[in-house]
Amino acid sequence: MSKSIVFFCGGEGISELSKNIKNSDYNISYIVPISDNGGSSSEIIKHFGGPAIGDIRKRLTDISGDESLEGQAVHRLLTFRTDRVNTVLSENQWNDIVRGRSLLWENISPGYRYWILSDLIYFDSEIKLRARNFDFRNMNIGNCFFSGARMRMNSLEAAIFNFSRVAMIKNTDVIPVIDTNKTLEIGCILQNEKRIIGQKFISYDKGNLDKKQQKSLPSKIKKIFYLNDDHQEYKPQVNPHVVSVLKKADIIIYAMGSFWTSLMPSLILGGVGDVIASKQIPKLFILNGYPDRETYDMQAVDFVYSVFNALSEKSTGINSKYITHLLHLEGTPFIIDGDVIKKMEIEIVSLNSKVGVKTYDSKTLANYIYTIVSQM
Repeated sequence: MSKSIVFFCGGEGISELSKNIKNSDYNISYIVPISDNGGSSSEIIKHFGGPAIGDIRKRLTDISGDESLEGQAVHRLLTFRTDRVNTVLSENQWNDIVRGRSLLWENISPGYRYWILSDLIYFDSEIKLRARNFDFRNMNIGNCFFSGARMRMNSLEAAIFNFSRVAMIKNTDVIPVIDTNKTLEIGCILQNEKRIIGQKFISYDKGNLDKKQQKSLPSKIKKIFYLNDDHQEYKPQVNPHVVSVLKKADIIIYAMGSFWTSLMPSLILGGVGDVIASKQIPKLFILNGYPDRETYDMQAVDFVYSVFNALSEKSTGINSKYITHLLHLEGTPFIIDGDVIKKMEIEIVSLNSKVGVKTYDSKTLANYIYTIVSQM
C-alpha cells in the first residue's frame, strides 16, 4: 500500500515542489485554504460570490498531467491569462476561447473540448445574465472553468473532482480546508491591536503584487481569524475530508508560502490540532526562504510558537506533537535559535538553496521528504 504525504499549503509557495513530486509513487494530498481573494478570483467573487478558488486551481494546474500532447494543450488552456491591460483585447480573447475558435484549443480532442467548453459556456452565460460589467483583464481561464463547474453543480468538491479528471491528475487529492459555496473572509489582529480585514490587505500594500517588494506591516501579526456575515469572529467547520486524510497520513508537511494567509487559515480550525497531535509520524515545518510583508521581524521560533498556538485547542505545553522537524535554507535570513528549538524536541535540518536565489531546490527538498517517508 502506497504511503500518504499530506501538505498544508497555499498556491504559489509550493508550486515547484508539487510539480517535482506529482509523478511519485506516493499518495499525495494538498489541504488548501479558500480565503485568498486576490487576483482574478476577486472579480469572480465580486459578481458571483462563492469561495476563493485561486489557490485550489493553482494546485490543480501545477499537478496536471502533461505527458501527452493533449495533456500539455489542456494545461496551456487552463493556465492562460487574458491581457492584463487592454479591456477590448482581453474580452476578445475570452470570446475566442468560449466560442472554440482560439488557437489554445489546438491538440485538444473533440470530447475533451466539449467537456471543458460546457463549463466555460455555463460561466459565460452567468456573466451575461448577472455580470454585464465583468472585467476580463488578467482573467485566468482555469478559474473560469472551475467556477463554471462549481456554480453548475453547486459543489466545491464536485468542481475539484471535475477539474482533476479534465487535467488528468493521478494519485493526488486537492482538498479545500472548508467545503462551502459561501465566500469566506479572514482578518488578523496585530500586536499593536490594529485589525486588518481581508487577505489581500494583509498580504499586499497599496496594490503592489510582488511579495518580495512589500512594506512590512506596522506590527507583527498576533492572530488570524475567520469572519461571519456580520463581520464577527467565528470558527467554521473543517472539511471532514481533511480529518480523514490526516488520520491516514504517514507524514504531514507544513509547506512554505504565505505563512499567515495561506498556512494558518487551515490550522486554526477546530479538530485539526487534535488529529495531528494524535499521529506519531514525522511532521515537517518548512521555513520560507525569505521574509515577506506578513513575516518581517519574525524568527524561526516565532513560526513554531504560532503553529503551536493555532493547533493547540487545549494548552498542553510546547513539544514535538505538532512539529518534529524544522527545515530551513542554508544561510536563511531568519534567526534560528537552535537551543530553544531543540528543547522542544524538534530536529533542525539545513538544506541547500537553488543556485543564485534564496529558494529551495525542489529536487533536494523532494529527496529529503522521500528519505523521511522511506524510513517510516
